Amino acid sequence: MLIIAKGNGRSYAIRYGSGINKKKYFLEGMMLYSGNLVYNPNHFAAVYSHELLHLYGAWDLYATYAQTIDRQARATELYPNDIMLRVDQNQGPLKVDKLTAWLIGWNQTEEEHFEWFRPSDYNK
Repeated sequence: MLIIAKGNGRSYAIRYGSGINKKKYFLEGMMLYSGNLVYNPNHFAAVYSHELLHLYGAWDLYATYAQTIDRQARATELYPNDIMLRVDQNQGPLKVDKLTAWLIGWNQTEEEHFEWFRPSDYNK
């Protein structure tokens, strides 16, 4: 399900996956805000892509309640242009790096350090 709400706000995605409360989170979807589209169409496209990748299993690589500043710093060193680390108006440098590609199934080769980035609230 995709909801685009009129106004401004912080976009998010809810993935229907293993290890979640399936009675509480029985739908999978994204919540986006049209205020971002009106004022920044390029930024909106990056946010849409970022949130959509969550539905396929991608993790945030920036500091959140479940992701540490240490992991963000390491991700910034290894994957500075990964769309799961940052989104901005200039989409040119944004990409799906090998960690995110592995998470969503585009890359089958797991590197030793990938699991280190697993958010604290994310089950296998």
